Amino acid sequence: DGTVTEENEEPDATGTISGDHTYTAPGDYVVTLVVLDDDGGTGSGMMPVTVVDEFGALQDIHDYIMGLPDSAFIKNPEQRKNALSNKLKAIRSMLENQSYQGAIQKLRKDIRSKADGSVDGNPNDDWIIDPEAQYHICMKIDDLTAYLELLMEP
Repeated sequence: DGTVTEENEEPDATGTISGDHTYTAPGDYVVTLVVLDDDGGTGSGMMPVTVVDEFGALQDIHDYIMGLPDSAFIKNPEQRKNALSNKLKAIRSMLENQSYQGAIQKLRKDIRSKADGSVDGNPNDDWIIDPEAQYHICMKIDDLTAYLELLMEP
């Protein structure tokens, strides 16, 4: 979106580069990283980024869960997927009515709690038992709830 951020590193620094940026509107963007070394050399890389609104983020969570293999679920994968899909439809309705607080609570209690055992919850309550899937679902829900909290600010 045209924003330029400068980071200064120690000379001869190695490792990873991190940063963050909040986009103000959904859309497709290209993130460009330009690195300058102490001898004047440069390197660059580009990566496409798609920014979605709350409905796109909810759809991403839905699609991710529906795409999980049966082995990611503790038992009855089709039954679990159907139940989670219905819960996500209810959350979508809340978003359509701008009931963000209710959507946040349902995301945390009805979806995240079914997948957060190895992250920060009670593994006995989990429907999704694959650690990588748990991580991704929790991350997606945390990102969406943080965005919804921003929408509620005056």
